[in-house]
Amino acid sequence: MNIEKNAELGLSTQDALKKLHDDIKKVVDEEYANLKRKKLGKHQNYRILTNYSIFITLLLIIGLFITSYFCTAIVVFLILVFNVYFVYREEKLRSTEMIRKTEELLNDIELSIILSKDWKNTNYPHLISPLSPCITLCWCYRDNELRNLPTALLVEGDIIVLRVGQISPANCHEITGKNSKAKSFKIGETYGHKSQYSENEAPKKPIAVQPLPDLICIVEHTPFIENLKLCFEKFLDRPPTFHNHQRNTLINIYLQKYVFILVLIIVIATINLRAFDSYFIRGKIMHKSWTNIGILNCVSSLMSLSPLIFPLLWINLHHWGSARLNTLLSIPQPLMQIEKTKSSPEMMDTPTSDLDMPIIPRKQVFCNYLRILKGSCDLLSRSTNIIQILGSVSAFCCVDKKGILSWPNPTPEKVFFLRDANIENTNSKNSSDSSLNSNLSDQNEKETVAEVLDLTHDQNSPFKLEFDDHEWKNHLNSLKPLGLAILVNTCCEKTQFSYSKFCSHIAAASIVDKNLVPVTNRYDLCASYLHGRCLCELARQIGFTAQAKSIFNFEGQISSFRHLQPEVIRRDTRFAKSLHLASKIKIPFPHSLSVVIKQIHGGSLQLLSQGTADIILDFCDDFWNGKDLRPLREEERKRAQDFYQRNALTAYCTAFSYRPLRQGIVGMLAGPGPLGTSDLSSCQIVSSCDVRYLELPPETFERSKHAEKNHCDFEGHSLSHSISSDSLLFSDIKEEPVQDIEGCYEMQSHQIFIGMVTMQYQAQTDIVQLIERFEKACIRFVHFSKENELRSRVFSEKMGLESGWNCHISLLETEKNEHNSSPKQKIETNEEHKEPADEFSRLLPQSNFESTKLLSSSAPCAISEPDSKQQDDKIESRNSSISNHDSVMEGLQEIQSISITTDSSEQSNQIPIYISNRAKLPRGIDQIEPHIQNVDNVPLLVSLFTDCLPEATKEMLKIMQKHGEVCIVMGSSANSHSNCQIFLQANCSIGCEPLYPQVCQNVPAYTESNLYNNKEKYLKDQPKKWYDIQKPVTISPIYLSRMLNSLPCSISLCRDDPISILGLIELARKFSIGLWNCIQFYASTAIMFSILNMLSCAMSLPPILTPDLSLYLMCCITAPLAISLVRIEYDPNIMNRASGKKTKFRVDFHTFFYILWCYGAKYIASIIILIIIYLFTVDHIVFDLVAKDDENFSEDMLLARNFILFGVVLHLIVISSSFVHRDYSIWKKNPLSNSCWVLTSSIILILHLILFICQIVFNNYSLNEMNDKWPALVILIVSIFFIASVAELCKYYEIKNENRARRRARLDFGTKLGMNSPF
Repeated sequence: MNIEKNAELGLSTQDALKKLHDDIKKVVDEEYANLKRKKLGKHQNYRILTNYSIFITLLLIIGLFITSYFCTAIVVFLILVFNVYFVYREEKLRSTEMIRKTEELLNDIELSIILSKDWKNTNYPHLISPLSPCITLCWCYRDNELRNLPTALLVEGDIIVLRVGQISPANCHEITGKNSKAKSFKIGETYGHKSQYSENEAPKKPIAVQPLPDLICIVEHTPFIENLKLCFEKFLDRPPTFHNHQRNTLINIYLQKYVFILVLIIVIATINLRAFDSYFIRGKIMHKSWTNIGILNCVSSLMSLSPLIFPLLWINLHHWGSARLNTLLSIPQPLMQIEKTKSSPEMMDTPTSDLDMPIIPRKQVFCNYLRILKGSCDLLSRSTNIIQILGSVSAFCCVDKKGILSWPNPTPEKVFFLRDANIENTNSKNSSDSSLNSNLSDQNEKETVAEVLDLTHDQNSPFKLEFDDHEWKNHLNSLKPLGLAILVNTCCEKTQFSYSKFCSHIAAASIVDKNLVPVTNRYDLCASYLHGRCLCELARQIGFTAQAKSIFNFEGQISSFRHLQPEVIRRDTRFAKSLHLASKIKIPFPHSLSVVIKQIHGGSLQLLSQGTADIILDFCDDFWNGKDLRPLREEERKRAQDFYQRNALTAYCTAFSYRPLRQGIVGMLAGPGPLGTSDLSSCQIVSSCDVRYLELPPETFERSKHAEKNHCDFEGHSLSHSISSDSLLFSDIKEEPVQDIEGCYEMQSHQIFIGMVTMQYQAQTDIVQLIERFEKACIRFVHFSKENELRSRVFSEKMGLESGWNCHISLLETEKNEHNSSPKQKIETNEEHKEPADEFSRLLPQSNFESTKLLSSSAPCAISEPDSKQQDDKIESRNSSISNHDSVMEGLQEIQSISITTDSSEQSNQIPIYISNRAKLPRGIDQIEPHIQNVDNVPLLVSLFTDCLPEATKEMLKIMQKHGEVCIVMGSSANSHSNCQIFLQANCSIGCEPLYPQVCQNVPAYTESNLYNNKEKYLKDQPKKWYDIQKPVTISPIYLSRMLNSLPCSISLCRDDPISILGLIELARKFSIGLWNCIQFYASTAIMFSILNMLSCAMSLPPILTPDLSLYLMCCITAPLAISLVRIEYDPNIMNRASGKKTKFRVDFHTFFYILWCYGAKYIASIIILIIIYLFTVDHIVFDLVAKDDENFSEDMLLARNFILFGVVLHLIVISSSFVHRDYSIWKKNPLSNSCWVLTSSIILILHLILFICQIVFNNYSLNEMNDKWPALVILIVSIFFIASVAELCKYYEIKNENRARRRARLDFGTKLGMNSPF
């Protein structure tokens, strides 16, 4: 479509944001309307207050009314009403949490409509920003300017530019004229895969190819709406947390069902026996009194087992923990502080978790608590229970790499060039160790060696690097042409746009060739070579400044490519099988970009080319050795090819060449000319009619040299060899510019090979440290990589993950034509071990480089060999000659001993070319579950999954959760296509805004300095509540995109935010441990009170604790003590403990006796002592409670219950001290160090001591009876030492068993020995 200069294109930013707001608001209104008909979600049996709990509480209230405890009945009824209201309110808030979070997002969108007037082009990502699978962007017209818009902000009616090879970000159709047929695209459909490439055969000679035009399309609907509907549908389907399951099992099932029914049966049986004794033996009939006595005993024994205030306790504690977490997220802190250097392994194991935990202000925590209590949904704390998930996490998964785990741009790792052997370095020994020398002992002065210089990336900077070899300047003459080529071609802003279009073209071409070219990820194809290719720092290291390119003028550029032959694909498919890879090897698509520059002062023309090494080497006849030109012989060519073939498997390798010219280039083949970003943003789209790319024939230049005709014949004219470089340099004769195919073809021929640079994504330092800390905490770091096994394993080694056997699995489903055997069948076949190993050894390059032809991924010299079929037959015959397993193992050891390069880099030497997973693990997501069921659980223990599609990742998360893993998923919040369903499947998800890749280190990806904190500045004059905390927020396009894409995430952050993941997990672990201490103490105390009354009933005594006393003790004594146990003091070992998998909490026979000993023994001594004190204080045993012969009976009971009440409080405080530090004995860690527990216990003890004294002093009968009853008080006080000793003895046994369980869990965590283990 032709665009007029004054035409208004696209929506305005304000109109688009209004449209986005209205579309989201419409879906929200529909969701509110459907909410009444929609179920609250799964796992409702884990509710804190069930219908059964309400029923037994109502029965107790009826019993209290019958026994005339009217005040107690009213209080219990009010508590029940408040519980029901509060739980119902929480369920309602939970079911609407995602909707309310969306409404908060709508408020930000409304605010952005006002603030968008300040948005500039620099606030959007750069128009030709390098592609990244973590970031989804689309060219879109806004405010009549072309902008690189995050796809989450697209709305219906937006006008977008769909580039060749691009995935459609939404359902759209082309805007065309009246007579032309419009193309339409579905979301996820790729533009270009139905082009003419698949119909034409490979050309016999170079031809000019017109690239497909960029399409101007209109968006048919807002793409974010689909993700929003998915969030509303699935956000309540997350599996229940482990702590909720434990709480439900302990309180709702065992305590309120089993124990409740058991106590009820025992009490009723005891009452019936007493009634039988009274009626048949004593002959006394008083039905009404016996009824009251029976009901009173039942109610007293069961009162503590009812819910009472436990639902309120659980909910408020959960909100308090979430408030602490939210406060920690708002406190700036280092993402991962670098630990001090430690001199010994023991010191390395010293926990350093205190570095991640700043002081949390209580006032801010309280404010956040009130906000959450009111209904704040920042963390999705009700639907995801983030504080519980973080506290029990066993697997931390990351589904995106670039910009999150790694730096956003690849950095150079190796520089390859050829030099003469007689050029000696100062450090000759190191030089020989770092060169790919030939085994031939030729002493000729012209002998050539391949030099490889390693570079080390500065982990604190995305681009900074330096050479490892201190004597690298000895090779400066060889490196200078490379630095110049980088400046005028790679890092030249005048070539960036045209190269971006060329990358799109070859992406489309590679997608068409998907049956031949095994590329599964287009980002690896077009973004890996030059797009995102900044090498400015390397040029600076060599000695060039940015001003060096100012002495040249850009004249034109030639973009060349060629398709691969089927023979190459068949050979590389066999090579991939030999590596046991589930996915095919991605062959770099052969292409090159040649730039013609003119020196301003001298006027000389030069051609500098870069691209894949196979096509660049075919262009070259000579190479630069640092001093002079040398012919590029077959030997040197093979060495360069060998380096390229080895490194192209795992890194991104770019070759450079050079040639002086005597004539320039014009016309369509010269490219669109220099085009800046400003031209693009002003709606000037370059038409594809003005550009042509040069498609080369599959036959290589090297083969053509030896053909009968020189090079390619253009209508009877043959191309001769180029004239000498010297005549070009010193001749003033200039020919007419070239504009035809023949001239462009000749211009690229006979170049001078300069060298190659390999680039690799580097893991960020904080991620490496994070993984190390995860290992100590027994949290498995799992990387779901979208790349193939080769690239994924190299990067996993950089992060510090295991990459040996049993350490990675490909989730790519096997093809239908492949034999899908079960894991057991694969083990039984011995041939699978023999054939690939020998074939691989055959494919490895030998010392004389003869096997290079077989190893080449896309090496043209090997492609055109006429005897390739004979070589294949030789390979098959050699495979059949292997007959024993020992020879295979020797071959494998020999293979693994060969590194990719023989440089001095320790890291590089550790990467063998044979990195196949030798363990017989399943391949494909469909084989994971059968393998776990029938073979072993090794798939649950690996840290790397490769070839991960979103559906496969989601399914793998389901499998992990099914087998007890608590999974936290961190992924890119700039990816609007694939991460939403993964976020919803995880137990808890973290949306991370990745670092955006830069076109060049001198060009920022985007800036927000003009918008910083614009939300707070705009709202500063508006009133707000005192507990509302305004965080600094910058409303920008990137911010809105992050908030939209991270809607299902509990935490949304930027990659460079100062937030510590370990700090969040440590806080959650402390809270989870304290919460479980609270629940255990509360449940144990409730059972203790029930047993006291049950025993008193069995001994024909009145209830020791009447219903009102039980209610008071549970609500006013037990609950505060239990709450105080939630606070956990600093523990240096809390992040070094293995908690094991979170399987379902079940009580078997062994567990029952363990609980009976560890918890029952703590309370049984107290129960016995209290019963004895009760009997002693009552002074006699009442065998007939009906006949009240003792006139002082009520006074004795009052005194006895005063003693018992004081004793219960005293004993509970002593017993609770054993819950303060559950992992340390009292002589190792004093419970008085917990200030919260000390304060609570002191207040309770002092108040009850005063109450007890007042009850004795102000009652004359009790005061007189103290003369006889004082021994009971002495026994109560002295007994606390015995109770404390018993509690510590039980805790010692508990610690011993807990440590044993943790050691076993750590052993299970670190062991990956399956049934196929070679050890």
